[in-house]
Amino acid sequence: MEPWTELELEAQLTDSERSDFEAIASVNHYPAGNILLGNGEETDFVLFIVKGFVKIVIPGPPERIVGLRGPGQIVGEMAAIRRKPRSASVFAVGRVDALFLPGYKWLQFLHEHPRAALAQIYTADERLAEATRKTVESFLGAQQRLAKAMVELEESGPAIPGPEGVKLPFSQQDLAAIAGVGVDSVKQVFKIFRENKVISTARKATTITDSGTLRAVARGDQSLSLPAGE
Repeated sequence: MEPWTELELEAQLTDSERSDFEAIASVNHYPAGNILLGNGEETDFVLFIVKGFVKIVIPGPPERIVGLRGPGQIVGEMAAIRRKPRSASVFAVGRVDALFLPGYKWLQFLHEHPRAALAQIYTADERLAEATRKTVESFLGAQQRLAKAMVELEESGPAIPGPEGVKLPFSQQDLAAIAGVGVDSVKQVFKIFRENKVISTARKATTITDSGTLRAVARGDQSLSLPAGE
């Protein structure tokens, strides 16, 4: 066995651990928009995402989307350990396939797989750092915050490449919650982005048509305004 100091902890489950997890789990399917976990619930099961993406939502006002999880990631993993009501809700962004494991089996699994148990601590710390970063970013202007959120979704979220650009299957309300800005601010920023041909919009979807400019705005290197005469 490798020394503990050399263990790779970035993956919540290794291939062999996933095989053992699958052997004791059941497969659940969730349609788009379905709730997987509810804020305040006293359930303790965990879900390993096999296919699709979910959004992590904390109650408001305003309601905030604090994270997205996709294939290879686990949600609800702390409930059986903390034995407290869940602190967020989890919704399917599109169709989601997940492995379901009751809390008592999850605790047994962690006892039998110490590397996986350490990986949960690593993941919890990473997610705390993510939440801290988002808090710091809340002081940025709405345009930059929205651009940063969209770039992150383009890089690691359920983005759909196409001939016109990269499609993000989120409503303006969802993007407002992800970026931590008001819906009215999103509408104003989107008007500027559209007029500068950075994005195009449709019902519950936004397509990034100029990724370079969007990234410049996200970095704070550029700020956009309405063209003269608008």
